[in-house]
Amino acid sequence: MALIICKECKKEYSDTLPACPHCGYVRPKENRCATCGTVYYGPQKICAVCGFPVNENHAGDLISPTQNHQQKEAYEKEMNA
Repeated sequence: MALIICKECKKEYSDTLPACPHCGYVRPKENRCATCGTVYYGPQKICAVCGFPVNENHAGDLISPTQNHQQKEAYEKEMNA
């Protein structure tokens, strides 16, 4: 568990919560490969790094590592705005 700063109200809250308890801002969802830890910021069924399922219940389309990198950059830009 780590404390993160809310993009909206700039107050700290636990990264285990899906939304800021102070203002209700909902963080974009990330998918993480349980095998290698690679983080995907969009729909992904199979990890492009190790080949294991990222989230078996996710019905999104497969994306390439390039698309994942672009989504990660957009996510990080939004979080740092």
